[in-house]
Amino acid sequence: AQILVAVQDATREDSFFPPNYFLMFPQHTIGVVTKADMAQANIAHSQTLLRQAGVTGEIFFVSALTGSGLSELREYLLNQNNV
Repeated sequence: AQILVAVQDATREDSFFPPNYFLMFPQHTIGVVTKADMAQANIAHSQTLLRQAGVTGEIFFVSALTGSGLSELREYLLNQNNV
């Protein structure tokens, strides 16, 4: 793997990843916050959870329902092949 992608549901208060989990991997790690469009979404908390899990790269906020953020995430991932 060239890149690791950690996914966090913006409507959840907890994370599946323990603190600093991704720091043990040499690959670049990015985060994806899903359900960013929902009324009960807590974007700031989701971002904090990903950072606590060791995500050091970019964090993308997406919605599968509206499609927001997906094009930016896709473009980022496609450009990683050119690096």
